[in-house]
Amino acid sequence: MDVVCALIKWKEKLLLAQRPKGGAHGLCWEFPGGKVEHGETDEEALCRELNEELRISVSPDEFQSIGSVQTGSIHLHGFVLARKVNPLPIEHQALAWLTPKDISTMDLAPGDRVLLSKLQSISHRSD
Repeated sequence: MDVVCALIKWKEKLLLAQRPKGGAHGLCWEFPGGKVEHGETDEEALCRELNEELRISVSPDEFQSIGSVQTGSIHLHGFVLARKVNPLPIEHQALAWLTPKDISTMDLAPGDRVLLSKLQSISHRSD
């Protein structure tokens, strides 16, 4: 299954979303996103998911891919969105803006943890 997520970065912080209690991986933190539907590009799916979950309007050309991760049957595609947004927690328990250091202490989904490491690796190379 193809899934997309956005590492939404503003200044030195990233947006995390907490999954609802009682669902799959309940209360686990993740980068927002969701399943790619038939006929969608990854970027189109991410635009749709961010609008549905957070009421954020973005366009496909705003994303920069940081690669993919395979976790079980999920093929997770990560994209960076580097701009200020004002999200609403429509489908999540909570939202938080955190530094990568703070995120490392959170109960983060495994695939998201790998994508965070990829982002940090890219950031260190460009410094």
